[in-house]
Parts: sequence; structure tokens; C-alpha cells
Amino acid sequence: MRLSESQIARAGIGRKFQKPTVFEDQSVWANLSMALRNKRGPFGDAVKETPQDAVRIAELADEIGLSDRLADRAGDLSHGQKQWLENRDAAGAGAAPVAGG
Repeated sequence: MRLSESQIARAGIGRKFQKPTVFEDQSVWANLSMALRNKRGPFGDAVKETPQDAVRIAELADEIGLSDRLADRAGDLSHGQKQWLENRDAAGAGAAPVAGG
């Protein structure tokens, strides 16, 4: 059985490419915040960050070892740190990254 790209995405499966794609001019905090909100539609960016969001962002940063880099520009991270950030961005709502071969 072959699934379409949209069916695969709806199933919660994402792709990870070798070059990390993070918002390099934004802070690590902002990257995690955007991923956590990840609201679709024309007003998705207008959603305000809640205290619960702040707690979750801190937890995500701790999971990937970037707690001390939250205020830093994502573009200043090492390649590996960007990959961790990207993986957390992709899985920000809770799914754990899975490696494939």
C-alpha cells in the first residue's frame, strides 16, 4: 500500500533532511515557541504564548541540551544542535523523533 505525501504527514510521520532547517535569525526560544504553537490557518501566528507553553518550551530545551542557549540565535548553534532543535521543532507537540534508514 502506498500513501500520498499528505496521508503520510497526517499520520504524524515527518522527514528529516541532512541540512537543518531552523529559523536562523530567531532565538532558540522563538523556534521552539513557533513549533509548539504550530497553529494552521491565517491567524495561527496571532496565538499568544501561555504560561503552560513557557513550561513546555523549557522542558523541550532541557531535553535537547539547549536550556542555556534559549536566548541565542538559532543560527549560532552548531550543526548538531540545529539538528536537535529541528527535530524538536518537528516533534514539538510531543512526538519523539525516529531515525530511518
